[in-house]
Amino acid sequence: TVPFLNWAGLPMKQSVGTSAACGLPIAIAGALGFAWFGKNVENLPAGTIGFVHISGFLCISVVSFMMAIVGAKLAHQLPAAT
Repeated sequence: TVPFLNWAGLPMKQSVGTSAACGLPIAIAGALGFAWFGKNVENLPAGTIGFVHISGFLCISVVSFMMAIVGAKLAHQLPAAT
């Protein structure tokens, strides 16, 4: 998404921000899909909802949130070419 938006004339910071905003609904749809389609599968490990492992989901979500803040700060400090 970033290369396309940049090619379409958006500034790099705006392209990255828009792409990140598009990633959230895609991630939510993916997690819900894996939970739904794995709900009737037997012999899955404990602590799962379908194919989604709850501990892993929570850890990845928390770290992603924290690193998004770091990434946003870096995006405003680094030159656009970087």
